[in-house]
Amino acid sequence: MYKRQAKNDPIVQARSRENKVHVVFVHPAEFLVTNPAGEIVTVPRHSDVRNVTALLTTRSAVPEPATSLMVYGEPLLAAALKTPLRDLLGNAIGRLPEGPAEADRRAARFTVVAVATGVDGSVTRGVVRGSDVYGLTAVSLVWGALRMAAPGYDRRGPLGPAAAFDPGAYLDEMAPHGITYELTLNKEEKRCRCR
Repeated sequence: MYKRQAKNDPIVQARSRENKVHVVFVHPAEFLVTNPAGEIVTVPRHSDVRNVTALLTTRSAVPEPATSLMVYGEPLLAAALKTPLRDLLGNAIGRLPEGPAEADRRAARFTVVAVATGVDGSVTRGVVRGSDVYGLTAVSLVWGALRMAAPGYDRRGPLGPAAAFDPGAYLDEMAPHGITYELTLNKEEKRCRCR
């Protein structure tokens, strides 16, 4: 299901078939790379799934003109991280600024797409959109801490956010902070456009 829209590139086509992930974005030149996100570990803890793959658009990590090079750069970087270059790269990353400027943070937009395919072939797709992931992280942590400290909260141990809280309630509470979401259920494509 891994599909990039650069159809004339044989390496991109081969990686698409290899990863078996199909994601279509509106942007005409969307390149995706595998991402060692926490969801790979947390989702199987609260959902009966066979496989979780996390992907990231390359333009999330590198400037637009260089995104097409990421399809070639990802395997090279992975190989370099298995050599003594790892320490050198780590030192270089350690010299980068703490994060983007506040104006850049607020201007940054994100989209998270989750696609679940059932054994019966049914498909559920969720899309969450928002901005300022740094500010949203702070608001989310406060929201979560208040819920966990409230009387009656009975969940224990290390939990991913979707196991710790009702995802719909969380997303509804984040609406004043710019979060929107929609859910497409099964093959009938029933849509719930929320907030």
